[in-house]
Amino acid sequence: MIDNDVTVNMNMLKMTTHNESNSFESRSNMVYALVNPDDHDRILTDPAYRLERQALMTEKVTSYIQTIGEIERDYTRSHGGIQRVPMNKVDYVTLLEVEKAILQMDRLFNKVDKFNARKFTDPVNHERREERMKERAE
Repeated sequence: MIDNDVTVNMNMLKMTTHNESNSFESRSNMVYALVNPDDHDRILTDPAYRLERQALMTEKVTSYIQTIGEIERDYTRSHGGIQRVPMNKVDYVTLLEVEKAILQMDRLFNKVDKFNARKFTDPVNHERREERMKERAE
């Protein structure tokens, strides 16, 4: 359940900086209507106008979803479904080891970034940390 293979974070500020568990269902075909401030105020205060806008948006969303479905059906008809590529055991094990190595390198790069960021957030202790790091490296 706690796999981070798909990034669907709902907060735009966290979109590319945080990995969160995505075990909750979220729609992937969200459609938004952007309105100017005057229309927004009218939508909030005028119930008839709000219903009119909702009906219009419902029609647009239905059209959008039908179009996407038709494109998917046409693609499946012309190209076939998703084809599975057979993989031998050696390639599969190599692929897994490469992914492990990438994760290790990511951890190291994150540590280095964190260390370099401390230079600005805690400049008083940075030189002491840098000396200790150099001693350990030697």
